Amino acid sequence: MRSLFLRTLGASMFALGVACGDDDATPDDAPPDSGMIEDGGVTPMDGDTPPPIDQGLDPMDGGSIEPTRDTATVLAGQSATGFVDGLGVAARFSGPAGAAMAPDGSAIFVADTFNAVLRRIDLPSGAVTTLAGRVQVQATTDGVGLDATFQSPRAMSVTPDGSALYVADGPTLRRVDLTTLAVETVAGVPGMPGYEDGVGDAARLGFLIHSSVFSADGATLYLSDRSNDTLRAFDAATGAVSSIAGAPYPGFDAIHVDGIGTDARFSGLGGLVRVGETLYVADTFNASIRRVDLATAAVTTVAGQPGVEGSMDGVGTDATFEVPQSLATDGESLYVVGFNGVLRRVALADYSVETILGTYDDVRPVDGVGAEARLGIAFGPPLYDGVSGDLFYNDRDASSIRRIELDSLTVSTLAGANEPSGSTDGSLLEARFAGPDMIVCEGTALRCYASDSYNHTIRVIDVAEAEVSTLAGRAGEPGEADGSLSDARFAAPAGLALDETEGLLYVADSANELLRVVDLTAETVSTLAGAPQAAGDADGFGDAARFSSPQRLALADEGATLYVSDTGNSILRRVTVDAGEVTTMAGASGISGSVDGVGVDARFRSPMGLALSEDGARLYVADRSAQQIRVVELADASVSTLTGTDRTTGVADGSFGDALFSGPTDLLLTAAGLYVADQSNALVRHIDLTAGEVTTWLGDVVRRGNLVPGVEVPFDEATLYFPQGLARLGDDLLLTCEDAVLIARPAGSW
Repeated sequence: MRSLFLRTLGASMFALGVACGDDDATPDDAPPDSGMIEDGGVTPMDGDTPPPIDQGLDPMDGGSIEPTRDTATVLAGQSATGFVDGLGVAARFSGPAGAAMAPDGSAIFVADTFNAVLRRIDLPSGAVTTLAGRVQVQATTDGVGLDATFQSPRAMSVTPDGSALYVADGPTLRRVDLTTLAVETVAGVPGMPGYEDGVGDAARLGFLIHSSVFSADGATLYLSDRSNDTLRAFDAATGAVSSIAGAPYPGFDAIHVDGIGTDARFSGLGGLVRVGETLYVADTFNASIRRVDLATAAVTTVAGQPGVEGSMDGVGTDATFEVPQSLATDGESLYVVGFNGVLRRVALADYSVETILGTYDDVRPVDGVGAEARLGIAFGPPLYDGVSGDLFYNDRDASSIRRIELDSLTVSTLAGANEPSGSTDGSLLEARFAGPDMIVCEGTALRCYASDSYNHTIRVIDVAEAEVSTLAGRAGEPGEADGSLSDARFAAPAGLALDETEGLLYVADSANELLRVVDLTAETVSTLAGAPQAAGDADGFGDAARFSSPQRLALADEGATLYVSDTGNSILRRVTVDAGEVTTMAGASGISGSVDGVGVDARFRSPMGLALSEDGARLYVADRSAQQIRVVELADASVSTLTGTDRTTGVADGSFGDALFSGPTDLLLTAAGLYVADQSNALVRHIDLTAGEVTTWLGDVVRRGNLVPGVEVPFDEATLYFPQGLARLGDDLLLTCEDAVLIARPAGSW
């Protein structure tokens, strides 16, 4: 299920503090490309809730209201990732991984890591503003406010007097004057991570400084240098960096050693808090909580069993943790968070550990009280507010800051996306999706079908009625059962193809390795071809055939033939619908490449999006890992490359020979040409098949971020966040991004 996927992904990638950027990285974990924006994006109207979207229908008399053209907005669901200043849930962040509380409790400062800026949340209003940095311009430049730049801001601490903010930015430590917003680099050298004690730019820091905390007098800033597994100290007066405990060691094996100073060993030094003259440290990969006596530099283990991951409550080393990431303290207890979506409390009197909020196997952002609430992955620190007694949770899944009232365990969203994922049916903007993949729409009615992949369901988006409902499957219950719509089960459904004449919806049930059929008239689900969870490449009839992660579908010959991108096998398949016969049309199973040729002599890397020409003579294929758009002549199965260069990523527009893509995922063909969901570039591209030119149609080539519900953004200002699937609805384009379905309303023909 999705929660397990997120925990595994977070543990393997974010624990290291580096987001991997290969073609198969998920949207949530890919950092933005460099770029700039002069402001924080669009600012929604005042109020905690954005205004309702105009769906083109007058709710009072049923008459038509012409929507604004040349705009894009959220049609259904919720977005999470972006770069919008605003009030409360109208604001958007991108992977915030650091935060600090103002000493007087008036504000929270946020390191908006993937946006490469510093933000301020006003308490209690929740108003978010950008203090310093240029959005998605990843660099290290000193300056004032928005003229400064940051590379990868993370750990943050405010001086006890509230005058300055210190930010660990890659291998540097930066100081922000909170009166003038002047930013200066006070230790380390940009682009030069390492391990060296010294003064100012003579010191070398690891790229990932996970957490920091000041001494009581503000003279010393303690740093958890995760890259070097060392506790460091920065002297604010002299700029000197020194090592207190731990030491770098070669290799990747977790080492746990209690001891004095540099004789101690940590693995994945994480959250850091101070109680008097004692530091407490989350030793992430050792799954334990450590204590550091500042007078003697003695390191001891106080809770958790080193090297033993788990979620067992208990006293001291009888308890277990799963990759504890960050800490907060109220002076009497520690609050521990990590990738498993639970909040643990450790009493400092006896180091007893108890789980007070969240559910281990249900990791997602849901507001509520006590057992009703859910927490997403936590990488950045929680913050304890000594004024209100509340805890603020840095929720990575929602890119939001959430308030936890500790006395009642009431959880609410302070700033950022509010419950962005889920399975709720209802009005368009009240509905929630979890990784919607593909959409197909009926030709005449304002009715569309969506594969809600992480929910394992097929949903209906009825634009005329302005509502979303579940058609088949049950959220959170993957399976392969055929039967009635309510009894049927799917596992990560992906590609869809609609035969309106026969009332049949075909589904590439990717995790089940099946092709399924939803009979919209009989209200049943059946299996057309493949065997449940039996990956393979065999041609044959019905359950004798085998697939490996089938992803996209195209229906041809008036519903008689189905084409399948069999992505895991790197091949294209042809299915005769009546007989259920599956044959390999092009490519060779298990042999990845980019080779033009006929039939099995051709090679694909990871074929995804499919689009059939109007005359049915050719099939266009988005070869995702090859970064190419390919063409298959169906008469003889000859394959040629239309545009893009094998395994060369980029965002270049131009002629077919010059154009570059990054992770093309889906295709849509209209009379005006071919449209491409260029996923990793966060763009929709247009291919003019007559002129032989590729242009950027929607999105910004240097910025990425999803749109906020209720806000219409002009085409030339709109940004996208890893677009996945494309569909046409009348004069509009629908596309899936994150957990939202967007609608783009271009002017004129397209």
